[in-house]
Amino acid sequence: MTRITKYGLPSTEYIPLFAVADYRMEVGMGVTLYSALRNLGEGYGLDIHLLSGAVGWPALQKLQKSLQSLKKPFRLSVFPISDKQFKGFHSFANTSLFTYARFLFQDMFPHLRKVIYLDVDVLVLGNLAELYSTPLGENLLAAAVGRGTSRADHCWGILNYKELGIPPETPYFNAGVLVMDLEAWRRENFAKRCMDYAEKYPELCIFWDQTVMNTLLAGRFTHLDQKWNQQFNGPDKSFTREGIFHYCGPDKPWNFTNTLPQELNELYYDEIDRTAYRGWRPSPQISLVLRFIRKTKKMIYGF
Repeated sequence: MTRITKYGLPSTEYIPLFAVADYRMEVGMGVTLYSALRNLGEGYGLDIHLLSGAVGWPALQKLQKSLQSLKKPFRLSVFPISDKQFKGFHSFANTSLFTYARFLFQDMFPHLRKVIYLDVDVLVLGNLAELYSTPLGENLLAAAVGRGTSRADHCWGILNYKELGIPPETPYFNAGVLVMDLEAWRRENFAKRCMDYAEKYPELCIFWDQTVMNTLLAGRFTHLDQKWNQQFNGPDKSFTREGIFHYCGPDKPWNFTNTLPQELNELYYDEIDRTAYRGWRPSPQISLVLRFIRKTKKMIYGF
């Protein structure tokens, strides 16, 4: 573990926040974590656990500088991880196997119970203290139903729902924003069950760990209000300026050719300009220097 910094008062209530990123998502990581802290309510701080796949020290320094500029309570701990344990799992194109790292939380952090998880392609506009207060009851997690894939019988949903006896109308959640009860995960040995399923049936895990969790939970999750995971990977790109924007799918603000509404791009760029990445904008092509760095890291780390 590498603890980068700690800023705050002993009386602050810290909310455990988890994120996973590799070197290809450094800007997104910076925007996600900065926006989460910037919009956090008074009296709260963030205890950030960043699981890092070769995220460079310069990017971590920019993240630290960005967070410190807010003068709000936070703790940032970085945990280097490898994707070797996920090598047999499903992935395609340039998808990162690190998405499966969510299955590591329950055992890596035995002292934690309730946590928030965010994908690093989200922009936080709401107070995460409100999200954290979501009651989970007996459920292992809270999530928002997918905007595109919303049912088990969707073509990208649970492919074997009939064989498993899962009703076709079973709701299917998007896993980019989660409130997780890690104590309940441990009680049900859920992480191991997920890992075993992902390894045994990679051809069924069309959306990686998201598919695995939806399959094994079969609708047993607490429903979050859609404002906490406003997804833009389908024809419906309506949104409200609250909660969390999730730029899931291929249309990312850092992709030069994205087809997002201009307002959504501008919101993201405005947030970038508040961070140490001020002035950064997507380029029509990756520079030769960045190509070299990424190729070198791929040779070293294998992803």
